[in-house]
Amino acid sequence: MKTYLRFSIKGELEELKTKDKFFDKNNLSNYNLSNYTCINISYNNNLYLLLSNIDEKELNITKLPFYDKIIYGPFYLFKIQPDYTIQSMTETKFLNLLSSNLKQIPEYSSDDFAEN
Repeated sequence: MKTYLRFSIKGELEELKTKDKFFDKNNLSNYNLSNYTCINISYNNNLYLLLSNIDEKELNITKLPFYDKIIYGPFYLFKIQPDYTIQSMTETKFLNLLSSNLKQIPEYSSDDFAEN
């Protein structure tokens, strides 16, 4: 079984499982979506699918490191191959993705700010 993520409006993360080997837009009954959008995202040689309802009005507080647009309502995140084979996307993998995206803060000392 492959793992994918569901993000609530409040940013709560839930791991879900699927028996599907390939992502099929025609089989969305498991995702509780009525009028949905499916966004393909390429980031660091990885492909992701973001699924959300178009009709949602509530702002989702989640910020993805590879998607700079505002997301409304709960959404699903899949990691896929170019042929739409589903790869597991766990909470741990997502958190590692977030931490690897943080910029390193250079070290400095108070001497750097001293007047000569």
